[in-house]
Amino acid sequence: MDEKILNVFSELVSCRNWYSGTSINRFQANEIKRRFRKGELSIGRIVEVLIECGYKVTIAK
Repeated sequence: MDEKILNVFSELVSCRNWYSGTSINRFQANEIKRRFRKGELSIGRIVEVLIECGYKVTIAK
């Protein structure tokens, strides 16, 4: 499950201006992308960003 979330997030941040239409500014977006690439971004923050970008995230056991 985590692998799928990471793949979707990777695709999202690879797009130009992926943060447009959200409350994330350019500097925050660059920091999020940098931290994700280094493996420093928590899964909770990744899910939070995905939701803010309009993704529907379902968590199941």
